[in-house]
Amino acid sequence: MRTSSALLAVTTLSLALVACGTDTSGGSGSNRSSTAADAGSSAPASASKQALPKPGPDGSYEQTWKRPTADTTCDQFRQQMTSPERWVMAAEILTDQREEGSAEPARPDVTRFEADLGVACQDGAVADSVMTEVGSTLYRLDPSYQS
Repeated sequence: MRTSSALLAVTTLSLALVACGTDTSGGSGSNRSSTAADAGSSAPASASKQALPKPGPDGSYEQTWKRPTADTTCDQFRQQMTSPERWVMAAEILTDQREEGSAEPARPDVTRFEADLGVACQDGAVADSVMTEVGSTLYRLDPSYQS
């Protein structure tokens, strides 16, 4: 059952990313995906201008969401988490996906990844998918996150 859920999540994420499109036009060479923030999401306009969490003394971001990422579903990500909690979770997932020793993702990359996670989680078919699976799939499908 878990395998079919993962396959459904991959298929849905693929469709969501195709629907969002990628910007491969012109000479800029950009392969950046179009996000909910770029395409106009249902999120309030102030969400994109919201202050991002500040790193603590050790350089890491404090997560106030108490459930582990591997146990957090898309529905919880979209409906129960605060914006700072979603951002920190996106930073954790993106950092975990990168090779050991890689530079930490830039804040704009984390913000874009958080928005893309939100887009991927909008489909009811992935409502019960856990964020580690959704994030891993998104990371593999969008090469612009891999650096």
